[in-house]
Amino acid sequence: MLKMLIALAFLAGLYTLLYDHHYMLRWSEFVLLGLALEFATNVLANGRFAWRSGASAMTAALLVMSVPTTVPFLPMFFALVVAVVIIRMGSSSEGINLNPMLVGRLFLMLAYGESVVNWTLPGIDPDTVTTATPLELFHQEDAIYEVKRLLACRLCGSWEDMYQIVPGSPGEMFGILLILFGLYLIFTKTPGWRTGLSFVLAFLATCAVLRQPLVFNLFSGAVLFAAVFIATDPKSTPTSSGAQWMAGILAGVTNALIRTYTFYSEGIVFSFLLVNLLAPTLDRLTFTLRGMILRRRRKRFAPA
Repeated sequence: MLKMLIALAFLAGLYTLLYDHHYMLRWSEFVLLGLALEFATNVLANGRFAWRSGASAMTAALLVMSVPTTVPFLPMFFALVVAVVIIRMGSSSEGINLNPMLVGRLFLMLAYGESVVNWTLPGIDPDTVTTATPLELFHQEDAIYEVKRLLACRLCGSWEDMYQIVPGSPGEMFGILLILFGLYLIFTKTPGWRTGLSFVLAFLATCAVLRQPLVFNLFSGAVLFAAVFIATDPKSTPTSSGAQWMAGILAGVTNALIRTYTFYSEGIVFSFLLVNLLAPTLDRLTFTLRGMILRRRRKRFAPA
């Protein structure tokens, strides 16, 4: 968890340097708030003055990096209460475990939908300037933003004097770095790397079938961010290797379909919450299939 948090802090620092000089302070405030909520919940529930695991810092860091930087404090506080106090602190080691950050993000989408889709930068008046991220521009106008600018993480300018181009969430900005970190996770055999890899491959394969631009779709939106930081969550995703491959494929196909055929320009929340709900089923299915294969092998090589 620590290396993930360090990677997130590094991405937050880059966003601070390039786009919003106050963002690192905001990021740090919410990470500390997540830890404070975990500490307070642990004191009230168990009477112990300690953190349970400190994982709420990761939840808070992911949540604040998945939403516009203009989301007010109060909605973010309520979302963290849902994510940390209700979901993370209320989860158990058995049964279905939902990813706390995704539930917090879903809460914001349902309760504060206008704030979550208000992609602007400090200094831009949303009432006088129409803004759009590259993914929103493609979703609304079928216009593909320059891929070289996506790769260089320099999102700016305007489209036909109708939209001011702004970056998306801080977590989805730095695609090349996310790929490098994902490769590191694969090389070090970090738990959940199969889910992340199969998610990206299935997403690209589905985009190809749907005749959607591959490179643009990969580097716009939160696909790489989700593959690295959400798909690798060991508590909310399947544990067996076969189930992890299936989970990634399911999430990748679902996300591409949501992007293409629904009102939403991104489908990370829905696709991975679906995987969370089906994680125990996918594990059982994997064990059942493995048992069937082993029984067939025993029959084949059994002495006559």
